[in-house]
Amino acid sequence: MKLIALLLMAWLAGLLSYVANLRLFYAEGISPGDLGAVMLWSALALVVATVIAYAPVLFLLRHWRGGTRPRWLFTIAAVALAIVPVALILAVWRGLSLEALISDETRLFWAFFIPVGVVLGHGFSWLYRDRAA
Repeated sequence: MKLIALLLMAWLAGLLSYVANLRLFYAEGISPGDLGAVMLWSALALVVATVIAYAPVLFLLRHWRGGTRPRWLFTIAAVALAIVPVALILAVWRGLSLEALISDETRLFWAFFIPVGVVLGHGFSWLYRDRAA
């Protein structure tokens, strides 16, 4: 249950970052239809990425370290894993390539999932701060 609440907070941080970046750097708003699409696809990508990457890596890192210290390590790991949901979205909509990962259009995906990684990694290290089993 703790992880689900943390994922929701991380997703909301990513959504806020996406909308703010769209406004600040692209001088654009977002229509209700586009917002719904962003919410749906980002939530799907985050759920899949959590199952295949975020949860296994963070719990394994906690086990290997015998706890969640240093906390920055979990934040860095979760930020690095932002490539997984970005790659999932690109694979569905554009095709996965190095060029696609660094394109201008992909910057908003990074703007979404890097804050997700920050909140998820730091939140994980705080919520699961007791010793690993």
